[in-house]
Amino acid sequence: MHILPMIGAAASLVDDFFQTAITPEHFVSSRCYVLEKLESACRDLPPPQQQPDPETDPSAPSTSLKIRDANACIAAALAHSLATQIFLLRADEGDSSTVRAERPTKHPLALVEQLSEAVAAVPLDTHAATMMVWPAFVLGCESMAVSARRYEVEALFEKIVDKQKLLNISVALKMLRENVWTGGVAYIVSPARSLSPAEEPCRYTQNQWVKMCWKERLQLCSA
Repeated sequence: MHILPMIGAAASLVDDFFQTAITPEHFVSSRCYVLEKLESACRDLPPPQQQPDPETDPSAPSTSLKIRDANACIAAALAHSLATQIFLLRADEGDSSTVRAERPTKHPLALVEQLSEAVAAVPLDTHAATMMVWPAFVLGCESMAVSARRYEVEALFEKIVDKQKLLNISVALKMLRENVWTGGVAYIVSPARSLSPAEEPCRYTQNQWVKMCWKERLQLCSA
């Protein structure tokens, strides 16, 4: 089972849910299916390899580099799966329409700790680091503004921005700084025009970051 197709399935499912294209019951049942597939994909990942000992293995330098890159790819794949599971679990945060439905057994906070370890296991000088925007962003959304992890994520993003120079990375960091790490975001329109019912200002809690990002059309699942 490949992880990337399930990330796309998760993004489409959440989009359908927010657009009310599907019922809350359909969302909950489909979420369980996608979560199971993501968990299965994690179990199918090979375990990290041990680095060779340079004192006993003359080919250690070249072999060690290959193993390091392979381990980084494994950690990156795990991070993407964990980030997407958290994304799915947070999607209906604060939504009363799914309260009566059976909840997934996993809690986002338990997955966040695993995600933090997986992100840390991907060195910035490996190829896998170029694919870490999505996991790092989710980790940032799950980090409190005054926590040590918030500053670790911020430093990581700054290094990725400096290395890759991609606009979507800068936008993601800006979103974290201005919206997520400020305790929520209020959507306010110009006072020069009146508000329609759909445009009424609203504020989301940090746990509702999935809805907030959807509102802002920030799409990083494939980044």
